[in-house]
Amino acid sequence: MKRLVLLLWAGAASAQTPDAGKPALVRTAEANAAADAGASAEAPPEPATVTVRFTSNVRGAKVFWGKKVLCETPCAITRPRDSGPLDVVVRAGGYLPLHTRAFTFDDYTLSARLTPTGARHTLFGHKHDPAATETAAPTNH
Repeated sequence: MKRLVLLLWAGAASAQTPDAGKPALVRTAEANAAADAGASAEAPPEPATVTVRFTSNVRGAKVFWGKKVLCETPCAITRPRDSGPLDVVVRAGGYLPLHTRAFTFDDYTLSARLTPTGARHTLFGHKHDPAATETAAPTNH
């Protein structure tokens, strides 16, 4: 458990200290009380499991973890805390698959925005399919 200790600089140093010219560190009564209160109060233990929620703009999109279908959106699954990230793929008919990662260090919500296959040109990094586009025959003039 982390404990915050407050230290204040004393305004004047005593002539009896060996470092008479240097200010001394003094802990106030309030700091002592705060330190004692923090030591006696323990943080509650973290739960052993976390909830990972999946949502998407397409109701019923399937969430895959490898070949396994975890659920259909909107949904929630329970995993052991700190069991590592889940690399998932969210798929729906007529939409491009979305590859993403969900984390298990705390309760987590993954909101997927799927893109229709006809709107793939709106995505950054989209490459035009040369087979899908018509090419005009070169003309000799």
